[in-house]
Amino acid sequence: MKRAIAVFGLSSLLAMSAHADLDVRASISGLSFELIDLDPSDGISPSITFGQGWGNGSTYLYTGAMTEARSISFSGAFPETSRSLTTGPASSEIKFEGIDVGTFATRASIHSSLGVVAPGDRPQEFSGTEWHLGIELSPRTELRVSAIGKVEANSDLAIAAGTFSDTSAFAKLSLYANSQFPQDQIAYSYVAPGDLVKFSETRDKTLSVSLSNGSSSSETMDLQLQTWINHSITPIPEPSTSGLVACGLLLLGGWTRARRVG
Repeated sequence: MKRAIAVFGLSSLLAMSAHADLDVRASISGLSFELIDLDPSDGISPSITFGQGWGNGSTYLYTGAMTEARSISFSGAFPETSRSLTTGPASSEIKFEGIDVGTFATRASIHSSLGVVAPGDRPQEFSGTEWHLGIELSPRTELRVSAIGKVEANSDLAIAAGTFSDTSAFAKLSLYANSQFPQDQIAYSYVAPGDLVKFSETRDKTLSVSLSNGSSSSETMDLQLQTWINHSITPIPEPSTSGLVACGLLLLGGWTRARRVG
């Protein structure tokens, strides 16, 4: 995960404000399954059966003057459905696509062209998806699931002095059975104070999880895919004493010098 602080002068802010924007996308696709026979002598061939599926998603936009939200809720293993929103300078989308487990993908995105945000505004954009698939695994079998998680984030967003921009996104793959919950994810996070929030990042990763059924009977498991994106601009809290002011300046100085962690 990466968190970074960047401070730019007023001239840079004014130069970028005419075309400032932010785009963030998260997705999971390319599901694949591998079965490992834990007891070849038992005469049981490893097998997997896909059962019921369900999911939901939501997207939310608040631009200071308007608030809009849309959601999806469905039953079915492989839906093809989407929702999108546009509110002033902001837009977002959530999407489920693919007709079978090999082509299925879930995606979320946000876009913002806010220009210079007034100090009193607290805009926020959110998009998120969650998908579940029931799986029945044969006795004495290990299941390994993999998928491609991807996060893309680009910004040259101009915001007011005295505010913070907070951007975060992740794509997560997980399995659940008998209180076991292995998970793998790819994530990105960037926090910066006004004036200019500038970053460009593309990350992809083969997400992988596994669970074993060591019993002599079939076991039900729950496969989960999640994507999540959030961006908000909030005022920097005002300290109540001069001591807190000094502490805050020291922290900001340290961040500015070396706050980039891969």
